[in-house]
Amino acid sequence: MIDILLATYNGEKYLEEQLNSILNQTYQDFKITIRDDGSTDHTVAIIEKYQQKHPKQISFITDKKKNLGPAQNFMELFKYSKAEYIMLSDQDDVWLRDKIAITLSAMHEAEKNYPNKPLLIHTDLQIVNHHLQEIAPSYFRYKKFNSKNSATHQLIMQNIVTGCTIMINAKLRDKIKPNDCVIMHDHYLAIIASLFGKIICLNKTTMLYRQHANNVVGASPHNKYLISYLSKIKKFRNNLLLTCNQIKKVHEECTTELSPQQKEMLITIGKVEKYGFFRKIQTIIKYRLYESSFARNLILLSLKQ
Repeated sequence: MIDILLATYNGEKYLEEQLNSILNQTYQDFKITIRDDGSTDHTVAIIEKYQQKHPKQISFITDKKKNLGPAQNFMELFKYSKAEYIMLSDQDDVWLRDKIAITLSAMHEAEKNYPNKPLLIHTDLQIVNHHLQEIAPSYFRYKKFNSKNSATHQLIMQNIVTGCTIMINAKLRDKIKPNDCVIMHDHYLAIIASLFGKIICLNKTTMLYRQHANNVVGASPHNKYLISYLSKIKKFRNNLLLTCNQIKKVHEECTTELSPQQKEMLITIGKVEKYGFFRKIQTIIKYRLYESSFARNLILLSLKQ
């Protein structure tokens, strides 16, 4: 059995198409658990309609919490997961018919190679516009990601794991400790997996990654205008500060399970914004943060709380 966790918020425009793509998968042993974050459109009505039509496959979580944001919405959903494998779904994409089958096959292979380990499988995506017309055939190539960069120090500087492609096993789910410092759920999961288990990247496209005006995080175009660069610099700087807080929280919550080397790394990188220029240089070299882009390291050097 696979738990598919679907987080929604004002997703009426594309939700039915996404639900249909999941329900029409070649692999059918799954349950969709949906939590809405306080939608003001017809999202809830759509969920209830599908739940009535597919009562054995769709579960709708209702609570009084609203406007938590996508990361915390998924963190809430993890509380209801009991299956051996867990997949995450956004509300506005389209899954290819064999997405589950392909990812599950990779998971089974990974379990043979890494028995009793927390595991995270993720895949490539095809970027499309709101009409599902192709923008780019590969998200990895479009974003110039190196899919092999899955070590903790690399992920801290640049997350290559896209949440809507993820499958994790129960051993990784059991390592999750939901907290308010989780900025983006996929980044958090990737860091936890890199610390305690294994991340496997499948260089196959398993879904259509829809880009539209309301994307929370998307495949932003490579715009060469100065204002675009300045915006990206500001965004990365803010995210890096938030990541430092998240790293400190991971250390606090997982300290008894970490090796001395992991503890030292998380403590050091978690406080990097407080260091002077030369201490930051030392940190970049010691923990090989230079393996990220040159621009990201320049931003790190200028980082202050």
